[in-house]
Amino acid sequence: MLAVGLLEILSEVSSAATPFHILTLLIFLAAITHTLLAHHFTSLANKVAKKGENTVLSEILHFLGEIEVVFAAPKNLYKSIHCIETLAKQCC
Repeated sequence: MLAVGLLEILSEVSSAATPFHILTLLIFLAAITHTLLAHHFTSLANKVAKKGENTVLSEILHFLGEIEVVFAAPKNLYKSIHCIETLAKQCC
Protein backbone atom coordinates (compact mmCIF):
# COMPACT_ATOMS: atom_id res chain seq x y z
CA MET A 1 0.00 0.00 0.00
CA LEU A 2 2.88 2.35 0.73
CA ALA A 3 4.39 1.63 -2.68
CA VAL A 4 1.15 2.59 -4.43
CA GLY A 5 1.04 5.91 -2.60
CA LEU A 6 4.66 6.56 -3.43
CA LEU A 7 4.08 5.78 -7.10
CA GLU A 8 1.14 8.18 -7.20
CA ILE A 9 3.22 10.94 -5.63
CA LEU A 10 6.10 10.34 -8.05
CA SER A 11 3.79 10.38 -11.07
CA GLU A 12 2.25 13.68 -9.93
CA VAL A 13 5.66 15.24 -9.37
CA SER A 14 7.07 14.00 -12.68
CA SER A 15 4.08 15.32 -14.61
CA ALA A 16 4.66 18.77 -13.10
CA ALA A 17 8.40 18.78 -13.88
CA THR A 18 9.70 21.91 -15.55
CA PRO A 19 12.82 22.15 -17.71
CA PHE A 20 14.60 23.64 -14.70
CA HIS A 21 13.75 20.58 -12.59
CA ILE A 22 14.98 18.27 -15.32
CA LEU A 23 18.22 20.24 -15.68
CA THR A 24 18.89 20.19 -11.95
CA LEU A 25 18.20 16.45 -11.85
CA LEU A 26 20.67 15.87 -14.69
CA ILE A 27 23.32 17.98 -12.96
CA PHE A 28 22.74 16.07 -9.72
CA LEU A 29 23.05 12.72 -11.51
CA ALA A 30 26.22 13.88 -13.25
CA ALA A 31 27.71 14.93 -9.90
CA ILE A 32 26.95 11.56 -8.33
CA THR A 33 28.32 9.70 -11.37
CA HIS A 34 31.48 11.83 -11.28
CA THR A 35 31.93 11.11 -7.58
CA LEU A 36 31.70 7.38 -8.18
CA LEU A 37 34.05 7.45 -11.19
CA ALA A 38 36.64 9.98 -9.95
CA HIS A 39 39.16 7.30 -9.02
CA HIS A 40 39.04 5.98 -12.59
CA PHE A 41 40.04 9.41 -13.90
CA THR A 42 42.94 9.50 -11.45
CA SER A 43 44.22 6.04 -12.35
CA LEU A 44 43.91 6.84 -16.06
CA ALA A 45 45.86 10.07 -15.50
CA ASN A 46 48.60 8.12 -13.76
CA LYS A 47 48.79 5.66 -16.66
CA VAL A 48 49.05 8.50 -19.18
CA ALA A 49 51.71 10.24 -17.07
CA LYS A 50 53.79 7.04 -16.76
CA LYS A 51 53.83 6.65 -20.53
CA GLY A 52 55.15 10.21 -20.77
CA GLU A 53 52.55 11.05 -23.37
CA ASN A 54 50.46 14.19 -23.52
CA THR A 55 50.98 15.90 -20.19
CA VAL A 56 48.02 18.17 -20.87
CA LEU A 57 45.73 15.16 -21.05
CA SER A 58 47.26 13.83 -17.85
CA GLU A 59 46.65 17.13 -16.05
CA ILE A 60 43.06 17.33 -17.27
CA LEU A 61 42.42 13.77 -16.11
CA HIS A 62 43.96 14.57 -12.71
CA PHE A 63 41.71 17.63 -12.57
CA LEU A 64 38.65 15.49 -13.32
CA GLY A 65 39.81 12.96 -10.73
CA GLU A 66 39.25 15.48 -7.98
CA ILE A 67 35.81 15.04 -6.47
CA GLU A 68 35.71 18.70 -5.45
CA VAL A 69 35.85 19.79 -9.09
CA VAL A 70 32.09 19.26 -9.33
CA PHE A 71 31.58 21.92 -6.68
CA ALA A 72 34.51 24.19 -7.48
CA ALA A 73 34.43 24.28 -11.28
CA PRO A 74 31.11 26.10 -11.64
CA LYS A 75 32.21 28.64 -9.05
CA ASN A 76 35.65 29.10 -10.55
CA LEU A 77 34.89 28.29 -14.18
CA TYR A 78 37.00 31.13 -15.52
CA LYS A 79 40.00 30.05 -13.43
CA SER A 80 39.55 26.43 -14.51
CA ILE A 81 39.42 27.35 -18.20
CA HIS A 82 42.44 29.65 -17.81
CA CYS A 83 44.39 26.85 -16.12
CA ILE A 84 43.61 24.40 -18.93
CA GLU A 85 44.50 26.99 -21.58
CA THR A 86 47.82 27.69 -19.84
CA LEU A 87 48.63 23.98 -19.75
CA ALA A 88 47.77 23.65 -23.42
CA LYS A 89 50.04 26.58 -24.33
CA GLN A 90 52.92 25.07 -22.38
CA CYS A 91 52.54 21.77 -24.18
CA CYS A 92 52.17 23.04 -27.74
